[in-house]
Amino acid sequence: MPRIRLKGRRRFLNKNHFLLIIIGIIISIFFVFKIINMKVNPILIDFAELESRKLASIVINNAVSKNITQSVDIDELFLIVKDDEMIKSVDFNPIVVNKVLTQITNNIQIDLKYIELGKIEAVDL
Repeated sequence: MPRIRLKGRRRFLNKNHFLLIIIGIIISIFFVFKIINMKVNPILIDFAELESRKLASIVINNAVSKNITQSVDIDELFLIVKDDEMIKSVDFNPIVVNKVLTQITNNIQIDLKYIELGKIEAVDL
């Protein structure tokens, strides 16, 4: 009885198996990265929020301290009403207070804009 040759058929099965294995590996890698992304993404977002809060508080503190020490005269900041050398009332000078608050707010906004653009060197930290 003559022998039947199955080599051609085996090659076809081997190619299909190889193709299926490659597709399976690609799908597995995709799902592994998807699962890793789902686990790591919340951690990275929490870390980014924490760092941005820290950076914002540093910028705010620096802007307040810089403006208070450079541009505010304590005598101009308070309105003191005296009656016969007795202090009757002490109040803030609203013009000076508003000017200082505006300067501080503008400096904070400028510094945060620099940070948003990635120009951290321009910010005095």
